[in-house]
Amino acid sequence: DYEFAGFGGPGPEDGEEFSDDGGSIGLSARYQLNDTFAVFGTAAYSENLPIFDDLRTFANGPEAEIFNKEKARSFEIGLNYAGESAFVEGDTLKFEVVAFQNDLWSVTSYSGIDRIEIYGAEFEASYSHPSNWYVDVNASLVRAEDDNIVPEADFGPIFGVRPAQTGDFENAPQDQLRFTLGQRLLNEQLDLSVET
Repeated sequence: DYEFAGFGGPGPEDGEEFSDDGGSIGLSARYQLNDTFAVFGTAAYSENLPIFDDLRTFANGPEAEIFNKEKARSFEIGLNYAGESAFVEGDTLKFEVVAFQNDLWSVTSYSGIDRIEIYGAEFEASYSHPSNWYVDVNASLVRAEDDNIVPEADFGPIFGVRPAQTGDFENAPQDQLRFTLGQRLLNEQLDLSVET
């Protein structure tokens, strides 16, 4: 429950109360294909209550959209590998690849946007040699679109008419690629590594 007090300006009157509730539910499953490979997946639905400061700053009464709950639906599916002696006796190799899709609607955390779709893939891999050197690789590829429509525009006889477009979501995480090469020394008490 929220109670507004002492800020003045637009929005609910001081002392007016706001009460709501939200929930979330998720389901995950994993299936071991053999000694080294496994597949997994998750599905989830969640509701987020409005940001407290936004209620006070932007609300113009209980009917304002800022009072709506932000909702999200998420899906994820992936493949996991964990094995030993992959290349030489005593080494270890692990990797995981995941594809995901998130759909948000009734968005209140960003102005002028009602719906956001985020999708992409992630990859993680690690290799450890018996001589205690190792390699880690992490990569992510993310794309996102929102319903902030770019209106149709006429650029004249040369360039013609550009149709209305759905915009790319500007706050999406950037694509990333990280690489680590390291060596464990002194019975693994000292770890030296280089990261890019």
